[in-house]
Amino acid sequence: MSKPLLSIGMIVKDEIRCIEKCLKALQPLREAFPCELVIADTGSDDGTREVAERYADILFDFEWIDDFAAARNAVMNRCSGVWFFSVDSDEYLDSDLSGFQKLFSVRPKDWPELCGITIRNYKGRDLERSDYSDFAAVRMARMGKGAHYEGAIHEALQLTDADKAQVVIIPEIILHHDGYAYQSVEEKKKKNERNLALLDKCLSESPEDVRRLIQCIESSTTYPTRLLQYALQGMNVLRKESRKPEFLDGTLAARCVSVAASSDLPQTEEWLDWCMKQYPDVMAVRVDAASAAAIWYYKKGEYEKVLPLAKMYLDAISDERNGKVPPKERIFTVLQFAASSDRDKIRLLMSKSLYKLERKEEALCYLHNWNLEKVSANTANDWLRALAPLEDLPGAAEEMARALPLLEPEGEDQRRKDRWRGILPLLRQFFKPGWGVSEGAERPWRLLLDCDGPLGQGARVMACGGASEAEYLLSQVEDWETFPPEALLHALMLGVCLPADLCAQRPDLRLGLITAMAQGDPEFARHMAAYPWQTPDILPLLQTQFDLVTCAVQRVAPLKETGEAELCRRLCGKLAELSKELLPRLYNPELLSNPADWVVLPGNHQFCLWLLEGERKRAAGDIPGYLRDLRQGLEQAPGMKDLAEFLLKETEREAARAAATPELLALAEQVRGILEKFPPNDPAVAELKASPAYQRVAPLIEGVDAPVFGGLAQ
Repeated sequence: MSKPLLSIGMIVKDEIRCIEKCLKALQPLREAFPCELVIADTGSDDGTREVAERYADILFDFEWIDDFAAARNAVMNRCSGVWFFSVDSDEYLDSDLSGFQKLFSVRPKDWPELCGITIRNYKGRDLERSDYSDFAAVRMARMGKGAHYEGAIHEALQLTDADKAQVVIIPEIILHHDGYAYQSVEEKKKKNERNLALLDKCLSESPEDVRRLIQCIESSTTYPTRLLQYALQGMNVLRKESRKPEFLDGTLAARCVSVAASSDLPQTEEWLDWCMKQYPDVMAVRVDAASAAAIWYYKKGEYEKVLPLAKMYLDAISDERNGKVPPKERIFTVLQFAASSDRDKIRLLMSKSLYKLERKEEALCYLHNWNLEKVSANTANDWLRALAPLEDLPGAAEEMARALPLLEPEGEDQRRKDRWRGILPLLRQFFKPGWGVSEGAERPWRLLLDCDGPLGQGARVMACGGASEAEYLLSQVEDWETFPPEALLHALMLGVCLPADLCAQRPDLRLGLITAMAQGDPEFARHMAAYPWQTPDILPLLQTQFDLVTCAVQRVAPLKETGEAELCRRLCGKLAELSKELLPRLYNPELLSNPADWVVLPGNHQFCLWLLEGERKRAAGDIPGYLRDLRQGLEQAPGMKDLAEFLLKETEREAARAAATPELLALAEQVRGILEKFPPNDPAVAELKASPAYQRVAPLIEGVDAPVFGGLAQ
């Protein structure tokens, strides 16, 4: 066999997950150029060695001695090629071989001694769709020029005469690395423990070794205390007046600032200012330190300070993508915050900071022209969330409309389905309560009028001005799980009958939709008190009405505060009416007749049973028994506290009326009539309530304030 042009070298141990995929990806290269594959196994017992045997030209065992450089040098010593190419088993060579072709077509006398290639680190396991970041690494060396590995951990290819080495980066040669995406928290921690043990040994021998300090920081992310210790040690080393500056000083400073910002250290601002003055042009400072500090300032609410840091970061990323970074810096610095998703995060941070500073037009500029097909569901969600408060600016609605193609998944594309589910919560913000037909055409939900699916149906319901049209549109809904609850509320406010298909949904789905309606509408209790309830002729309709009223009575506080007792009474009466109908249809009479057995029932059902029991005692004149039953019910359903307190006030008012003279009752009615002429927060109301006349009739109007025990006034 003639001398190979390229020797591919690997060290492996227990890599059964990825070894065959890696070796298969190397086959086109081996077929295109004369190659040999040399593999050292350092102790596999999971079948890795057996797979390697099928592909390797040379396979040998190497006893592990806690030294990566020793293992890789053992591989190089077995290689006979003109060039050496190092590959890890969780890396897969890109199918584009033009970089190799470009290198091997150069005259040998013009070849460099070392070559850097692109390592593409993926954040997710789907390499076609996952976000990633690139960095350059020296993985190729000319044999016979003194190339060798140094470093027991984080080993690097070096030449004996490193100062004279010519290094060329060939970005077209790409190794796709997915190892980090498959690491569990425990696996990452185990790997970090192994690395730190080796790094600490090296650091004890050279405590001011900048490269080792950087590696210690990078390997201690799962150990917060050690992470801070390494950062403090690193800054102490850098700020020694007597030391000679080194090439990687700026990178170490950036790592220390990032640790300080993420840990909210008191030294953060001081370190940042020093770092920016000492190393303003270092990429790690412009990218990693700037982004970490921008996020730190944003969390502190110092939005003015976010802007220059975010701009520094975005300019640096632009330089990196346009090839304006010096080759040496590209090779020896791995940027931590340079993936597309990281860039998107800082663009959003810039936009949100500008919005906080009331520079809305500038904020919108950073949200223009995003490639929404490439971003994750979370990022699409954040983008829409940043756009929402800018909706009235020219061009904002058009930007929102660009999200519409994401709404409907095509075929079986799981990624589109995941994105669709992921952005649904935010798209529902287009349906804010009150954004009905009377609102202007610029409202975001109108962007969805021509869409298919539940959001389009919801938009068309929101556009309805009458009950009959809305009722018809609701009858066409099939996907209630993703139908906007605000559109259903708008329809109910128009007076539509509850859709039969909605009532027939799973109880948890139906209740979830009703709860979302109630949580999004501060006036939900008022709206339900005014709703024209239909006669519940079937059990699903009865259950749906019960769920609606239960959610409403848990939110009567606004009605209490505005003194709208009649609406509260109406809801309470409706709850009692529905309870009398529903509970006997759900549970057998024997269970309902024994309060000791009610503990097995849902809390709201228990409350209603105690309420009905108490009402019977109240009608018989047993007020203490009525109050005891209210307390019993409240213990099982604490969410009913507002309703229970209203009922207590009602009882007190009735008692006060029974004891009042006709003259006092007449004065109370006169005062109540005056109060109804003013809004609750009017100064005239406060003045009237402070008057002696009001104090005489206050118990008839408000009830008697009593001490609170167990969440319910006694």
